[in-house]
Amino acid sequence: MLELFKDREAEYLEWIESNPVSYVAEIDQAHSSPHYPLVHHASCESIVGEKIATTGDNYKVCAARLEDLEQWSLQKLGRPVRFCVLCSPIRWTGFWWVNHKQTAKVELKEGYIWSPETKKGGVRNQAYTNLKLVRPGDIIVSYAGGIKAIGVATDHYSNAKKPEGYGPAGESWNELGLRVPVEWTFLDAPIKPKDHIAEIAPLLPDRYSPLQLSGDGNQGFYLSCISSELGSLILRLAGAQASVVRSIAERVSSKAPSRLPIAVLRRVTALHVWEAVRDLLAGTVAIGDFGPPIKYELVAEDGQRLPPKAVFGLAATRALGFPIKPKHFTAGIGSPCFQILIEAGFPIVSLGESTSPEPYLLPEEQLWAEGNKKLVAHLRGERAPGLSKAKKAKFREVHGELFCERCKMKPVSVYGDEGDACIEVHHHKTQVADMAPGHKTTLEDLQCLCANCHRVVHFLMRRRLLSGG
Repeated sequence: MLELFKDREAEYLEWIESNPVSYVAEIDQAHSSPHYPLVHHASCESIVGEKIATTGDNYKVCAARLEDLEQWSLQKLGRPVRFCVLCSPIRWTGFWWVNHKQTAKVELKEGYIWSPETKKGGVRNQAYTNLKLVRPGDIIVSYAGGIKAIGVATDHYSNAKKPEGYGPAGESWNELGLRVPVEWTFLDAPIKPKDHIAEIAPLLPDRYSPLQLSGDGNQGFYLSCISSELGSLILRLAGAQASVVRSIAERVSSKAPSRLPIAVLRRVTALHVWEAVRDLLAGTVAIGDFGPPIKYELVAEDGQRLPPKAVFGLAATRALGFPIKPKHFTAGIGSPCFQILIEAGFPIVSLGESTSPEPYLLPEEQLWAEGNKKLVAHLRGERAPGLSKAKKAKFREVHGELFCERCKMKPVSVYGDEGDACIEVHHHKTQVADMAPGHKTTLEDLQCLCANCHRVVHFLMRRRLLSGG
């Protein structure tokens, strides 16, 4: 799945932070430069932390698979991609080769691989970048004068200080680095690459090869990505113990989190959230795997409480077109899930906390609506943020932009990007006098009006009520 970022700085930076094992194509807006598209790993130091990444002369296209970017470039631009010389992106294989002769004893015993952030003199360390790309379930070949163990990464990397026990081998290394936990399987008989170099040599990568053509280890490079062909060859040479490695990889992969990137979760709109709330309250859908609320509750517009994760899961299912489960996202204060629900106009409170205040009325509305329960309910309904935001989202979906349905004014063309704030939502089809007790408003009952027209419509409503019409 491709994600295009033009003038979307914050979303782009969130995306690369959430997808460190994916790929980013840098593209010039004019599509005329022979140096673009330039593809990087999402963790490449040349693009991480960019502050002007998707505006101006360039924009970004991101994808989980390198081949998707290559195909996109050929189809849209008619030319192949180029590759960043710093991170040297390659197709994902899931196999790695670690040369850790100096540290093998400690790392094999304690179950990890670790690399410092930089080499001597502060030189950039490509192995450090590669550690960011290792995923749970990936297979890692351990080489220390021979292949004595094959491991499986059990989690993504984490920031970690230099482990103790390296002794003289680590005296000159940077204290800061990355660590990947590994479950090792020790081979009964070491594999000597020199004995199989005729098979291995044609499969070695052109850049950052873990072995020399002689079969000796390339100790100048700690962690190399190797092809599935070379990885499969090593497993075949490992004999019966290869099945142990593969079973560990299957176990780890099946338990690996499948959380969706923030950029994907952001496709959930206020309309999707409102529809999810409506269906849960109506009982037309079930909470399912999400269960009842544990720490927090979402407050619907009538004061009823719902589990926030269930609301978001159902909304995301609508937005993305496939069943969303609890494993696909996290919840909690500050999470993208809760932010999207709150932005859609639904407060989230601690379990059992008192209900949020009702939507306010303007002073002039309080004066002329006093004593008329139906009219008060009408006005408060217009102020309900969840309903209002859902209507605006639906209107944008149908018309592509917001405008006043009465005077046809397009506020963005008059006031710029902030002009949409002029558009308000009005109960239109079902008049106040016709609202039966327990009336449920639908989006078709509502109308998008500019603030001026909305005031005029309310003035006409007031005059009609006062006249008894």
